[in-house]
Amino acid sequence: MNTFSHLSPGQRRIIDLGLLLEKPVSEIARITGRHRSTIYREIKRNSDKKAGYSDLYAHQCYRLRRLNGGPSRKIRGTLKKRVVEALRNQWSPEQISGRVKIEGKSSVAPETIYRFIYRDRQKGGLLWRNLRLCRAQRKRRFPRHTWRIPRPGLDQRPSGANERSELGHYERDLIEGSRRHGGQLLVLTDRRSRRTHIVPTDRKTAREVHQATLKALKDVLVRSLTNDNGSEFVKFRRTSRALRVPIFFTRPYASWERGTVENTNGLIRQYFPKKLNLKEIPHEFFLQVAKKLNERPRKTLGYLTPIEFEARELKKR
Repeated sequence: MNTFSHLSPGQRRIIDLGLLLEKPVSEIARITGRHRSTIYREIKRNSDKKAGYSDLYAHQCYRLRRLNGGPSRKIRGTLKKRVVEALRNQWSPEQISGRVKIEGKSSVAPETIYRFIYRDRQKGGLLWRNLRLCRAQRKRRFPRHTWRIPRPGLDQRPSGANERSELGHYERDLIEGSRRHGGQLLVLTDRRSRRTHIVPTDRKTAREVHQATLKALKDVLVRSLTNDNGSEFVKFRRTSRALRVPIFFTRPYASWERGTVENTNGLIRQYFPKKLNLKEIPHEFFLQVAKKLNERPRKTLGYLTPIEFEARELKKR
C-alpha cells in the first residue's frame, strides 16, 4: 500500500527552524517523522541559490510545480458549471456537496463552495445572492468579547514597573498562528531585563492561558503582569491569586503601552511567521527560540544579553 505524502507547510517550517538552529539533518528527520534522504532532497530542490533554504520559498516552489504539473482541486470546468447551476436554483452549499457526491461526478466540501462564492463576490459576482440569507459577507460565529469586570489600569502600576527599575515586572501577550489550524504562543517578557518565556497553547481560552502563565513563571521572580484587554486574560483574578502579584491592563488599541512584549513578538515572528500552523511545531523548538532570544545582546542593555543582565541585577540584591 502506498503511504507517500507530500511535506506539509509545518514540516517545511520545522526544516527551516532546524537549519536556523543548526540542528543536524538526522535530528530534523526524526522530528518531522521523515527519512533523512527526504530532508536532504527537500533542501537541495527548494533552496534559493543566494538566500539558502526558507520554508516560505520552498512551499512556493512546491505550489508552482503542482499548478504546472497536475490538475487543481479547485472548483473549475464541469464541476464549476454544476455548482453555479445549483446555486442559481437556490440550493445550499451543503445540498450541492451531497448531491455532487451521490452523482459520482466529483467531491467538493461545503466550505470549499462557500469560499468559491465569496471569491466570486470579491470579483464583482452575484452568486452570494442565491444564498438563503443573502449575506454579502460571512457573519462572525462568536460575538466580540466585552469586559464587564473592573480591572486596574497602568495608573495603578508601581513605579518599579513604570520606570523599569526592578526585575519581575512582566508584559504578557498571545501570538496566534494559522486561524485554520489554530495554535498560539503565550509570550512573557520582563520589562527590566527583557528576558522572555514562550509557552505554546492549543486553544485561545482563558483557562489555557492561565495555566500556561503559571507554567512559564514557575520558580521565577514575578512582581506584576501587564497585558491587553483580550478575552484570553479574563481570568486575571485567578492568575493574580495564584501568583500573588497584581495584574494591570493597558488601554484598548494602545499597543505602545506594552511595547516591550510587542517588540519581542516581532523577534519571535522571525522564527514563526503569521499563518503558520503552530500545532505542528515541536515544543523543543519554542524553548530553543526563547534561549536564542535570551542569549542575544541588546543595545538597550548595553549589549549584554538578557540572561547576563538579569544575573548582574540579582547580584546587587
